[in-house]
Amino acid sequence: MSLPVRRITMPTPYAIGPVNAYLIDGSPATLIDTGFNSAEAQAAMEAALDDAGIGVEGLERILVTHAHPDHYGLVQPLQERSHATVYFPQREIRRVKDRQMFMEVGRLLVEAGMPLDLLFKMDQRRREEPRPQLKHDEVIPLHGGETFEIDVSGTTATLETLHMPGHTGGHVVFFEPTTRTLFAGDELLPDTSPNPLLEPSLDEPGERRQ
Repeated sequence: MSLPVRRITMPTPYAIGPVNAYLIDGSPATLIDTGFNSAEAQAAMEAALDDAGIGVEGLERILVTHAHPDHYGLVQPLQERSHATVYFPQREIRRVKDRQMFMEVGRLLVEAGMPLDLLFKMDQRRREEPRPQLKHDEVIPLHGGETFEIDVSGTTATLETLHMPGHTGGHVVFFEPTTRTLFAGDELLPDTSPNPLLEPSLDEPGERRQ
């Protein structure tokens, strides 16, 4: 069995460049990550789904690896149009929901030696960017250990959810053992180091996550 995967490349406003989402062309039609919340990224996503023959409305399931804007930014518009079931890492939901976390990040960066003027510039850019929305009561939390079955031409593929903190504290990856296919989010990248980012601990918000 081969896993029918379509890579969907979308632009971001970041220096790192474009980001990828992945469509598994089976039943249910499953999308892993969604791209940045921008008109350009949305157009690229729509074109790819149309090319796959399902369109946005044909999406049935969305799996998110972590709560960075370039990976979950289009969750809400895709969910509203497709009525797909959205699965989101539980620890990442907490981080998105708790606005105090943004304040704690700034404090930790200053303590680590970041100049205040640079911090202000980062905050200004963050405010100018379109903020992703997440309907917290309409997503299903992932804790790690969940499995997702996909029918591929009469054969069942199974995605295993693995909690792999590193790039973020709640980051998950999805692994299909038969084909040995890994959807790694930002834990593995071909051309750059997937740095672990500075963020406050969810369990002790005043402390840095190790």
